[in-house]
Amino acid sequence: CYEEVMDSYANCMRWMQGHAYELRGFVDGSVEKSEHRDVEFVTVNSPAFNDEAGMVVPTDLELFNRALKSSLAAQAAWAELQPHERCTHMYNMVRSLQKHQTSFGEMESMQSAKTVAFGLEEAAQMVRYLYHYAGVAMTLNERFPASRPKGVVLVLVEDGSATCPVSAWRVGEVLAAGNSLLIIVKPDFSLVPLLFAEIAASGGLPRGLINVLAAPPDGIEKFLKAEGVAHVHVVAPQSQCKELRRLLAEPMVPYSSYSGCGRPLAVVLEGADLHGAAGGIGEAFANSSSKGESCGVQVFVQESIYGKFIGLLRKELNRLRIGLANDRTSDIPFVFPHDFTAPPPPPKIAYTELPDAELLPCAYGYDKKHPHPPRAALFADVTPSSPVVLNTVGWPVVLVTQFRTAKESVALVNSAIHHAEVSIWTERLPAALELANAYKATSIFVNGQRLRDASVEFGSRSGIVCGERGLLTFLQPAESSARLSRKSDKMELETFGAKVESVPYGPCGISSASQGGDLTTYKMFYGGRQKRSLSNACNTSNTNDHRTVCYFPEAGRKDVRNAVESALAGFKTWSSRSAHNRAQVLFYLAENLQLRKAEMVALIRNMNNRPEAACEAEVSACIRRLFYWAATCDKDAGSVRSTTVKGTVVRVNEPVGVIGIACADDACLLSNFVSAMAAALATGNSVVVLASKDWPQPALRFCQILETSDVPPGVVNVLSGKEQPVLLRALAEHHDVNAIWYHGQADSSAAFLEYAASHNDKRTWVFPVQDSTDQDRHWMGWQVTQHTTQPKSIWLPYGDTFGN
Repeated sequence: CYEEVMDSYANCMRWMQGHAYELRGFVDGSVEKSEHRDVEFVTVNSPAFNDEAGMVVPTDLELFNRALKSSLAAQAAWAELQPHERCTHMYNMVRSLQKHQTSFGEMESMQSAKTVAFGLEEAAQMVRYLYHYAGVAMTLNERFPASRPKGVVLVLVEDGSATCPVSAWRVGEVLAAGNSLLIIVKPDFSLVPLLFAEIAASGGLPRGLINVLAAPPDGIEKFLKAEGVAHVHVVAPQSQCKELRRLLAEPMVPYSSYSGCGRPLAVVLEGADLHGAAGGIGEAFANSSSKGESCGVQVFVQESIYGKFIGLLRKELNRLRIGLANDRTSDIPFVFPHDFTAPPPPPKIAYTELPDAELLPCAYGYDKKHPHPPRAALFADVTPSSPVVLNTVGWPVVLVTQFRTAKESVALVNSAIHHAEVSIWTERLPAALELANAYKATSIFVNGQRLRDASVEFGSRSGIVCGERGLLTFLQPAESSARLSRKSDKMELETFGAKVESVPYGPCGISSASQGGDLTTYKMFYGGRQKRSLSNACNTSNTNDHRTVCYFPEAGRKDVRNAVESALAGFKTWSSRSAHNRAQVLFYLAENLQLRKAEMVALIRNMNNRPEAACEAEVSACIRRLFYWAATCDKDAGSVRSTTVKGTVVRVNEPVGVIGIACADDACLLSNFVSAMAAALATGNSVVVLASKDWPQPALRFCQILETSDVPPGVVNVLSGKEQPVLLRALAEHHDVNAIWYHGQADSSAAFLEYAASHNDKRTWVFPVQDSTDQDRHWMGWQVTQHTTQPKSIWLPYGDTFGN
């Protein structure tokens, strides 16, 4: 047994003493002090040593406006600098942080109750990340041509375990992209961002690029919705991220979030190094402490090795030492409550009182009435549906479940709640790669866990950080189409599309009068066939001079559900095809459209009396983009990354899944539909498309080309109807739809899609086409590809042959 080896937080306390223990924020390059004003202080308690660390003044509207004004001025100047100048400033900032690395790591430990060793490791990792982003600032224009920064990025931090990492991930990405940063952080863990901002300023970072404020106890909404804030990024638990996303949907504030990687999963297969697996899982469990919803580990073990492995795992967990955060011998920190007068409530289930709970030994006592921190425990041989599994998210438990075959592990892993990282323990690389391809997760580790590098994406479905995708969160195309403006008036989003407001025209194929035109009666298209709507109702499509040119079906909620069901079946077929095969289908589709070019030109011209040259240009653009996306099918499947970890990372671009697309109402009706559809199909997705509510005939006529172009059934599904809010609601609330793209012009529809997508973390892309502009740059390149794929990183460490 080792004696205690205590570290001191003296450097942190001296820093607080230098600011008289009373901080108000960091604005325009300097620390704001309270100056003994008549304000209400918030006491910052350290969960590491059970004492007060200082006092912070929550921000008010006057200080926020001053910080926002400073950020706006600094961002305008920062964006004008040359890449070399931005790189130099960021390099100097990192050098300054490197000099204060030890103090910074100790402050992270003191504030979040992570062990000092882990806090110092995060500080060192933070330095490596910021060095990487200094290089990104230098090469940004080469990697992402025709891009520009968004402006002032407001980062709201509500997760105390993420303050140090956020300083590296988000600060590096935001500054490298040319933005300025306004951080609003909960007072309980505001000391680390304040210290970081002061260190960055001492390194010569221009004033106003980083401002830090303490969040007020209420009324944060008015800061998030403020004019001048170009983007809001939230770092918080998953439930809070969803709530804030719904809050920002109505004013249509650009939003992104990061809610952690969830509880890590581990899969142990027969033939694995069981001692190494037990040691790795034990280390992952120790490092997950004090990480909110990412706390604990869920382990799936093949039943043929379960008996031997559970003994090794139990032995490894009993070796872990629970002690004070500043004790060098501690593996798991003892966390004191932030509020000493009101201990937090116990978890949903009193798992420590269950007969099968194996509590880990601890040298410190626990309050039986209000157990805090929750006792670390091992649960052996639990079922996936056990209340212990479902109700202990965020609590320090190790859950072990048996499975028979490797194929069975795929179903167990993919059904686990709120996970984004999986460790595979096996000596058979082919089996590991096959399972990595089948698991639904952002990061897969082969014989390892919790590996990180600035060039490799990680995170969850609700938010990706680092790598190219993390950087793209804070970039936008240099020349984008018209944007929907923010709204200050109240929208009734809860009742949007809840009921049908108008009655369809009448039965399909019946005309009230002979008014000229071809009077074609179209059908919807899903499941590879043309079908009537289940209501057997239809509407008329009239030209600008009030001629009825056709009838089109009125889809209902049941039609949407049927189309999504067909899209799911089509996705399984289409995504399993090789990239070469998908390219051949899209090339063939372009050829068939070329053969019917004259017919499509005449259709568009008869519909809205546009000049023939404009109609021909639109059809030519469709053919050109089909060829473009066919050519890209096998060009960007992934890459191999070199990292600071000894090994290789295979980065794979996977399809999103089923994508719902709402097309423009009256601009570029054919090219808007074909361009969005082709981009989604090129990467292996299937689509459910809502055609224009007034003129859907170009999309419905194009379905005849789909039938003769070898497109598998269910890959493309097209619906029509004038009651688009009803169809949008049914599509957005469907849990089998993975993403929604909106290319219409209605502000209420765009706001509702963001509101509805928050319930199950759907990805959204609002790209309004408010005029007749139809440029290739809007539909080609990285600005579209980022919405059609999701990254997966497969870590393949090595070191066996030359390990000694």
